[in-house]
Parts: sequence; structure tokens; C-alpha cells
Amino acid sequence: MHRGNWGSGPFRSGGLVLDRPRLQATLDSGSALTVLRGPRGSGKSTLVSQWLGASSASEPHRVVVSVPEPEMRCDSGVYWRSVASAARAAGIAAAEDATASSEDAFRTFCSSLADVDVPVVLVLDHPDRVADPLFRDRISEVLFRFGHVRAVAMVRTVVHFGTLDQLDLGRYVVSYADLRFTAGETAAFFEQNDLDLGREVTDRIRELVDGLPVLAGTAMSIARAFGGEFAADRGRALASLQRVIDSYVENTIMADPVVAESADFLIASSTAVDLTPRTAIMLSSDGDSLRRLIDLEYAGILMRSPIPGVLEWKMFPPVREALMRRTRVATTTRPLPASARLARFLLAEGNYSAALLHAAEAEDWDLVVVILKRGWLQLLPDHGMLLVETILALPQYAVQGEPTMSAARQMLLGYRAGWALALESVVDLDDPVLTSSSRDLAGAISVGTVQSISIRIAGEYDRAAALTKRMAELVKRAPEHGVGDPERSALQLQWGITLQLSGHYEQAVTTLRSAYMAGATAGFDWIAEKAAGLLALHFAMAGELVHAEKWIAREERHEGATGRLADLIRVPGQIARALIALERLDMVCAKSTLAELDRTFDNDEFWAFAQYAQAQYKLLTGDAERGRLHLHRAESIFGRWMTGSSAAAPLLVAAEAELLCAMGRGNEARVLVTRSHEDHSFVRLACARIELLTGNPAAALAECRLLGRKLPSFTRLQMDVAVVETLAHLDQGRVDRARRAFGRVLSLAEQTGSLRSFAALPASALEALALDAELPGAWVRLAPDYAQGIFPESVPVIELSDRERVVLGALGDATGVAEVAATLFVSPNTVKSQLRSAYRKLGVNSRQDALAKARRLGLL
Repeated sequence: MHRGNWGSGPFRSGGLVLDRPRLQATLDSGSALTVLRGPRGSGKSTLVSQWLGASSASEPHRVVVSVPEPEMRCDSGVYWRSVASAARAAGIAAAEDATASSEDAFRTFCSSLADVDVPVVLVLDHPDRVADPLFRDRISEVLFRFGHVRAVAMVRTVVHFGTLDQLDLGRYVVSYADLRFTAGETAAFFEQNDLDLGREVTDRIRELVDGLPVLAGTAMSIARAFGGEFAADRGRALASLQRVIDSYVENTIMADPVVAESADFLIASSTAVDLTPRTAIMLSSDGDSLRRLIDLEYAGILMRSPIPGVLEWKMFPPVREALMRRTRVATTTRPLPASARLARFLLAEGNYSAALLHAAEAEDWDLVVVILKRGWLQLLPDHGMLLVETILALPQYAVQGEPTMSAARQMLLGYRAGWALALESVVDLDDPVLTSSSRDLAGAISVGTVQSISIRIAGEYDRAAALTKRMAELVKRAPEHGVGDPERSALQLQWGITLQLSGHYEQAVTTLRSAYMAGATAGFDWIAEKAAGLLALHFAMAGELVHAEKWIAREERHEGATGRLADLIRVPGQIARALIALERLDMVCAKSTLAELDRTFDNDEFWAFAQYAQAQYKLLTGDAERGRLHLHRAESIFGRWMTGSSAAAPLLVAAEAELLCAMGRGNEARVLVTRSHEDHSFVRLACARIELLTGNPAAALAECRLLGRKLPSFTRLQMDVAVVETLAHLDQGRVDRARRAFGRVLSLAEQTGSLRSFAALPASALEALALDAELPGAWVRLAPDYAQGIFPESVPVIELSDRERVVLGALGDATGVAEVAATLFVSPNTVKSQLRSAYRKLGVNSRQDALAKARRLGLL
């Protein structure tokens, strides 16, 4: 057996290196496969090199097999022979055969691994360049067969590792979004090089370089040149930085042989923010566009969408901006011909957001107005900032004769911070003069809707809902002078969304029904489709599956949109489908539907409902820990909408609390629900479940009674409350009461077809309950999969005595035991005894760990 320690191998590393603990922790997590995917200059190799160096002390006997970057489209046999060669260089004995086939070379490598009994780290530098259709299967085989082996792959493309869902092993993808410097890391990067530029300046630098580590290093030369004058002469300094980026693109990017071969194509294609083969052909007239896009992806200039089967690329933003600066200098007339042509092409395809972006870049203001008039209601919810910036950029002549556009522009010119628009800046919707003129009223309603959506996007849901109700009432009071039916359906759709996202469910349902009827009658299929999907989502969340499926059928009847617009319209309906599948415990359907929901865009307002569905899927499949990590990652992206007045925040608090219960972490679950949204029905239900699982059935029943007095008409909540009551009565030995509560569960299950609540009942409880009750046949077939229930029968909680709390709390402010003893007027031995007891309960060995854990568990 081979034992020993080997070096990390030849990794590229820049001279300017920043410690990045958040990414090092990802590599330390021990996943069997870690994939770092990002463009050139994103710091993948440097990060891995740092990690190997830092972790060598904790694993002194590990083997690092460092496989160098292969040639483009490298032959499979050549590559696996190079892997075997790297294993020999790492000290693993393996026979060399320069003529071995791909399969033989792979088997040789595997036999080498079988002879090693120390941890092995297989580091693969850009294996996506290998032309081996079996590559992912072979890596999977290695990781499955050899538990002491883990692989770290650095790639630029989605080849081989486009989707890892089919791999039944621990895996983690570090994306370009992860690799980019955060605002804090950018500031730290300059600070460690003795450059205190201030956060505002470093944030602007990060924006210009898109957080790309290599360009942050390039920016260092400008920062040093300006020194303390950077902020004072910010305009000239940032212009200099743009020139440095332009130089990097010209002398480094364009000098790459692969890029140089496609230079004209790259420059022409840089017009598009999102590149597809069709847009690339339109812009470049190059019939070989698909091959060139793929080549530029391998060169690290383009990033492909990670969604399987989607052929769409984005150019690395600083590269695109540098190429666009070149185009603007070369083209002296306006509008820019290529950008305007692309905008019209995208408008014809119904892609309003992309059309608007490129029309504005072209400075084709007449076209901008056409796009705004045609698509502002579709644009505002999902592309609000683009819409606002474009309206503000319009020259005054472009809005003359356009009262609604002019009113919106005037409103936005008075805009304060972010999206927080003051209500008093809107046209007075209570002014009786408005009802005397349909033109004035229609304009006021349009402008009011613009503002209500803006406020909603800012996360001020209560204010948005209040304004929405005022507009709806005004139109109801004066229908003869209101907006026309076609536009009203679009306005009602937005009002319904605002009400739904702010938790005004009954009014949302009424408004969305009206939007659906108006849209269907007027032939606006996209409005009818979206309204139906939103109604399906409402009823799916409520557990009313029959009504949810009725609206799903209506949504499908009106399908017609294509491309990105279709994806945005169908998100609520897709979430509804996932929730329906989860209610019926159809996990195959739920999994495939949720996989499609991974295409949800970062600006989709219904993200929380999608994440709630994902969390429930993880809970039902026994993967609570991964579900919680997924939830936290989503919250870091969408956190701007986690406000106190949103329907999203309490929903996800409740979901996380259930995941923590399933993980047996009662203290953390209790801290979570007692610190936020305690009065929300979903959170109150989570409180009841926590009390039940932590051994307090009486408290659980008290929570259920409190919840019952203000329970909304959500069958889903009623079923779960009845389940908690059932188990609480059983814990107290009140079998008759438990059976009565269980009878409500059975009745609601028969009414709705929902089975999910049964999964929270362990087989032992069902046996005690089902003497006189007939369980649903669909549940009986699934019951063996949930014999233990999705929650443990009991969840431990750590409790400290009052004295232990006092001593531990005092320790946080003191220098040592003696000072604590003096403060509390007790002997040092007494303090030591209390601390030993507290440490034992907390499972820690140090003051720092004890204080951190006690605070995390809500014990201090």
C-alpha cells in the first residue's frame, strides 16, 4: 500500500492573491466532486492552489494528482494517458503504455487508485476540452468506487458537467457568480495592498470589472497611480481604468489564437447582451456562428447558460463593454445601426426587455417609445430598473404628445432613493376632477400602476397594496370614464400580483379572476395565461388541488407566448404544478417540475414560492440539510424582497423551521420562529410543530388553538394543524381526542386528494389511529416510504439552567474566571463548575465556541 505526501503541482497563480474563506470553506466541505466554472481570469486555478496549500497541514498524507490542461478537443486516449502519467508523477506506481487505448488508460489509472490507502485529490485543469463522451461517467465511476478519492475540476464550459443532478454523489458547483469578488472582497483586495480608496470607489471599480479577479488586479495599477487622489479625481481615474480594460482586451483577449480567428465575429456579436446562434448570424452574417460561439466559450470569453439544451451565451461584461466602446468610437452617427437592427429583431420575437435594452444602447429613441408603449406592462414587474432608466434617458422631444409617458417620466424625475417613491408624488387619485375626463383618469391610473409596481419591487408591499386598492376602487366607482377593457385586464393583472405578494389573498383572487376574464375576452392570451397561473398557485398553496388543477387547465388553454416571455409568464403555474405533485406525494413529477423551475430568473418576484416548493421537496425526500443550504443561497440572491410586509418572508421562515426540525435542531428552529413573523399563520404552525417535537404537547395544542381563531381559509394549514393536534393528543394519552382530530385530516384528504400531511405521521401513530378509519388507498400504497415520518419522533433541545446562563453571559464580558467570580460574588470553583456543565451540554471545549453556540441556539 502506498503512503506519503506529494506537492500540489504546477498551478497558475497571480502575484496579487486574496484569501477567500467563503470559497475555501466550499472546497473544505468534502464533496466528492467540486466543479469551479468560470471564464478566463476568474481565479479558479489560484483558488485551488491556495486551498491545496492551506489544507496540506490538516491532511499531510494525502496524494494530489494534478492533471494539466489538455489541448482543445483533446483525444480521449491521449487525455487518460496523461491522467495516468500525472498519477505516476504524484508517486502512484502505474505501468506506462504510450499506445494504450482510452479505456485501457482509464483502467490503469483506476488500478493505481486501488493501491492507495490515503486520501487522493484529483485536480482536473479544464477537462471540458477533452473529446470524451464517457468522461462524466468515468469520473463518476472513480468517485463511486474509491471513497478516498475526491475530484476538483476547473472548467470554462458546461461540457461534461452541464448538469450534475443525475450524479448520485456529493457534488458542488462554484459558479462564476461565486468566483467574482464580492463588494467586501474588492475592498479588502485594495486594503491589503495599502490602498484605502473608500467603499464607494471600490464598489464602482467592482462594477466596472464585474468582480473578475484578474481585472481587479489590473485595476491596481490605476489605483496606485492616483493613490489618495482616486476619489477626488474619480471621473478621470475611472476613465483611465476603462482604458486599462480596453488594453487588456486588445492585448490579451484578442491575442488568444482562438479569439483572433473569430475576431470579426466577436466584435459584431458584442452588440448582443444575450447571444444565440440566430442573433449571432443576424449580426455577423457568419453561417458558422454556432461553432464560433462554442470556440469562444472554450476561450473563456463567453459563458453559456447552464440550463441543459439552451443555446444561449453571455459575453463577459467588461469584454463586451470594451468592444462596444470601440464600436461607438468607430460609428459617428446615431442610432447605432447594429444595435437598432438587433432591437427590431428582438421586438419582432416578443422579447421586449432585450429589445428595449438594445434600442436604448442604439440611442434610437423613436424605437424606444414604440417598445415602451407596446410592452411597459409586461416589462415593469420583471425589468423595472431597465424601464425606469430608459424612461429617464428619453430626451424631452421623444415624449411630446405622449401624456402617459410624459407623466411617468415626470414622476420618476422626482424619485428619491432606490424604488422608494413617495405616495404624495403620484397624481391625486381622489381628485374628483379626474372622474370628469376619461383621458385624465386613464393617465392617472396608468401612472399610479407604474408607481405601485415600483413600490412593490422595492419590497414595500403594504404601500403598494394600499395604492392598488385605491386605483381599483376608483375604476369601480367611475367605470364609464376609466381605462378601456384591453388595458384594464393588464392593469388588473398587476394589481392582482401586488395583492398576492402582499398576502391579501381574497382580494388577489377576485382581482385575478377579473383579469383572466377580461384578458380571455379581449384575446390577450398572455394576460389570461398569467392570471390563470397565479390563481393556480394560490389554490395550490391553499391545498385546494381541484381548483388549482382547474386553473392549470385554463392556463394551458391560453399558452401562446414563446421564448423568455413565456418562461416569465409560466413561473407561477409551474410552481403550482410542483406543489400539486408534492401534495399528492408524486415525487417523480415534483422533481422534474422543480428542475424546470431552476430556470427561474433572478428577478422573478415569485421566487419565494418556488423556494418554498423546493424546501418541501427536500423535506419529503429526507434531504433537509441540502434543502436548508439551497434556501439560504436563494435568500442571498433574492433577499431584497424579504421584507416585513411580504408574503415571502414568513413563508420561508416557516419552511426553514420545518427543515431544522427534520435535522433535529430544535433550538435553532425555535430561535428562528420567535424572532420573526410570529403572528403569521405558517410561522404559527411551525411554532406548534416545534413545541410538539421538543416534548411540549400542551404548548403545541395551545398554539393550535391560537392559530384556529385566525386561521385563513387554507385547507393545507387546516390539515397540518389537525396533524399536530392528533400527535399532541397521542403524546398525552388522549386517544379519543387524537382520533377526532385525525378524522378531520381524513375528511380534508378526501375532499382535496392531498396526502402530504400523512407523511408527518409515523407508522406507529397511524396504527393507533386507524382502528375505525379507512386510510386513502393512494396513501396506503406510499406509506412504506414514510414509515418513520418526515420528522423525528422527538427533537432534542439544549436547556441551560438560570445560573449557567448568568455565568456564561458574564464570561462574554470578562477576561477570565476570576473576573466572572468577582462580578457574581461567587467562588472561582463555582464558576468553573457551572462552565463545565454548560460546556458539556453545548458539546464544546472553549469559551469562544460556547458563547458562539449559545447565542446561535438562543440561550443567551
